[in-house]
Amino acid sequence: MIDLRSDTAARIPSAMLANIITERLGDDGQTQEDMDDDEKVKELQQLACDITGKQDAALFPTVTMANLAAVYACAAPGEQVLVERDMHLYRFGQYFAFHPDFGRRVPIFYGLTQQGAPDVEDIGQLVERNNPSLICLENTLNFTGGVCIPPEALKEISLYAHKRSVHIHVDGARLFNASCALSIPARELCQHVNSVAICLSKGLGAPIGGVLCGEKTWIERTRKIRKLLGGTIHKAGIIAAPGIYVLQNNIERLKEDHANAQLFVKVLKAKAPSAKLVREVQTNLVLLDISQSGQTSEKFLDELALHGVLGKVRPNNSVRLAFHQCVSSSDAERAALAVADQINCW
Repeated sequence: MIDLRSDTAARIPSAMLANIITERLGDDGQTQEDMDDDEKVKELQQLACDITGKQDAALFPTVTMANLAAVYACAAPGEQVLVERDMHLYRFGQYFAFHPDFGRRVPIFYGLTQQGAPDVEDIGQLVERNNPSLICLENTLNFTGGVCIPPEALKEISLYAHKRSVHIHVDGARLFNASCALSIPARELCQHVNSVAICLSKGLGAPIGGVLCGEKTWIERTRKIRKLLGGTIHKAGIIAAPGIYVLQNNIERLKEDHANAQLFVKVLKAKAPSAKLVREVQTNLVLLDISQSGQTSEKFLDELALHGVLGKVRPNNSVRLAFHQCVSSSDAERAALAVADQINCW
């Protein structure tokens, strides 16, 4: 079975396991300063700072929790937050950050361009017309098919935000995919934003974990929020050690996933010229438009699974296929042939 449901699928190499087993484990959040006393956690956080160019960092169990802490640290209940309606931070955080009975932050939705990137002009107008405390971005954008935010767009957004002293937070779960696709260091993609959450367990391949990076006093505040959210991690080196491994070894490897996504598209178009993509592929995510099939996304994927390929449902009669380290180039070709066979039956 070729599993293209998510890039969280990953092999755990023996070197990573050995690193976990041999590390002395500390206890996160138990020192007098309410800071990490695990040396591997400190090493991971410093590495994340070096990569993103930020002053400080905090380890979180998940990027979902890191994003939630970022929202809570920047906006009080009743304050406005600029978000995109389909971004992960809103779709999966609305019951915690934006629900009227829980987080009670007020979402203000900005639009996207035809290319699937944030509409800079729309964001600028919303900042001028409203009084947001926070602008949330996602790089790459999951629901638009792994679209990268151009660095010039990030710079323009920062200019609007700076005028009103608005914090910019980036859900960077796939930040390194953007970095590889654009051939721009992650540090440059982060220079115009205040904070960024990076994921260790998607394409990079760690078992678990995310790191929130930002200005020192702000990170100190998010550590307290992390504790309130139940994010204190005992024996945190178990998470930090593989996190260090993937940041040191697996960032450049993401280019292989991008190449396999492109190979998939090339074979698919050759074998099924009527195949339609939602938009051109930039990174490791492929969005198929199946609106002409007469099938629901669920039915399409059920049929595809019978041919040995798994994918994920997306809105508007689309299907997402995510390429990752467990998918070889031959797997990509086989998956393309399976999808082509199904499309040619329409």
